[in-house]
Amino acid sequence: MEAVRKVTHQTLSDAQRKQLKHDRKIMLLRRDDLTAQQGFILQTWLGNFDDLGKAYMLKEAFYEFCIPFLHGFAAETAYSIWLDDLNAQSDVLREAFEPLVTSMTNWRKYIFNYFDYRATNAYTESFNGYLKQIYRNGRGYSFPAIRAKVLYGKLDKQR
Repeated sequence: MEAVRKVTHQTLSDAQRKQLKHDRKIMLLRRDDLTAQQGFILQTWLGNFDDLGKAYMLKEAFYEFCIPFLHGFAAETAYSIWLDDLNAQSDVLREAFEPLVTSMTNWRKYIFNYFDYRATNAYTESFNGYLKQIYRNGRGYSFPAIRAKVLYGKLDKQR
């Protein structure tokens, strides 16, 4: 969505650019989270700029297949339909969503396993982030010192 907004941004007048920059967060919100005023602003942008409208609809459709009650097969089928829809779009839209498609392709098995098993590595990733924070705060600590701090020290859970 951001990539398409930036391409559109380049084609606008100065006043429109400022307004689009101001309204960028509205475009990132989910449709159900918009207030009436935000919805009106969004519809104005999407109605006047075709690629923005299509990008927003693709973004919303992508989130739709992530509904928690779907099973892996149903989620994969929904993703395949979404991908076919994306491939039918303009080069600008396909290029904008390319990093997402690449990630989905590279991690497809693991992403869709979540729908069947409901397990993630979020705890591990969170703890790795915490370890990186200790390392940054420890400037110059050796690996054994950091290891000892993590294994034997009092961990400060506040960030």
